[in-house]
Amino acid sequence: MNLETLEKANALKNRIGHLRAIASCFYYPIYDKQGNETGELDFNHSRKPKIIIEYDDLEGDRDRYHLPVVPSEKFIKTIFEESEIELQKCIKEFEAL
Repeated sequence: MNLETLEKANALKNRIGHLRAIASCFYYPIYDKQGNETGELDFNHSRKPKIIIEYDDLEGDRDRYHLPVVPSEKFIKTIFEESEIELQKCIKEFEAL
């Protein structure tokens, strides 16, 4: 394995970790009998995420807007689905190295 391949593998490993962290914001992880995460998510129990938009206000401070439930649920579903697609793509690319 050359240095370029090693750097790419490390970048993919980090990306996979970030994408798994995103997924765990939506659903609870499943644990085995020893208390270790299995890498699977419990799709029957949502963490009830909601979207909060943070932005600069006119005075130079930060302000937040809590998106209402209905549009928030649509965006959350899309974010989760797209992050799962990206996660599977990164895993395949990592395994191909």
